[in-house]
Amino acid sequence: MLDPALLGPIATEGASTRDRFSSAYLVTVAARLIRDVAVLRHRAARARKKLLTRTLETEIRFESPEDFEAFTEEMRSSSRK
Repeated sequence: MLDPALLGPIATEGASTRDRFSSAYLVTVAARLIRDVAVLRHRAARARKKLLTRTLETEIRFESPEDFEAFTEEMRSSSRK
């Protein structure tokens, strides 16, 4: 696993930004995910247990910025339920 600290300033740069659609924010969230999974893997190994995970990977393309915004709003609404 990659240590987020190896990414230097970019690993934390997005944390302070309000632009959740920036690449810096994406890198920050990815670095946090890597760190969190590494910690959980370590804890599971210490307890001699398996760490169960689930991954959803997809690729989405949008015809226009308006389509992107509509998708984002629908995802936001769905996650509030």
